[in-house]
Amino acid sequence: MNRVVQCSLVVFFCLLQAACSSESVLYNNPDTIPHIKALQLYTARASLTDKSFEQYSLVKNQLYFECGQIHRKRNAVAEQKTETLSEEQLKELGVLLALVEQSPREVLPEPGHVDSMFGDGKFLLDAQYEQSLKVETELDEVSNKGSNAARALHNLYSFLRGIPQVAPCGKKSFYGVGTPIPSLLEGE
Repeated sequence: MNRVVQCSLVVFFCLLQAACSSESVLYNNPDTIPHIKALQLYTARASLTDKSFEQYSLVKNQLYFECGQIHRKRNAVAEQKTETLSEEQLKELGVLLALVEQSPREVLPEPGHVDSMFGDGKFLLDAQYEQSLKVETELDEVSNKGSNAARALHNLYSFLRGIPQVAPCGKKSFYGVGTPIPSLLEGE
């Protein structure tokens, strides 16, 4: 085997081991999971027939959710719900938020437009825990999972969409983001 290939394989396996061990530390050590004080997530996108939005707000263990249509740049709420999150759900949400924090977000594009079906939509996340995390990007980027950061945001959004027992506004998917991902904490 050529020396360059051997070196490349060694570097690859070292990076793989480092990535796996950092996730293991994150999941197994409760001190590394962020304690979320507040979280806001807003998504919006236009299609051929309408402009839709979903919004989630977490304060302590209460998740407030609303969805509906956008008319004249205002949200017309069609459905509202409040859910109380269990300690397990808060822990899993903290893990998902930590994965977003660890992902390089500089590769994410600026938020898109919601004014026409040709826009890429908006994905706005604002989280408060031991520190602050703010992410503003295109909904399409998150839906397509085009980078590690987009994949982490997709998983966080899917988790939130899966908390209400009924699909938000009757939509099993919001422009490519469905409901629950398998639990990251299974087997604990």
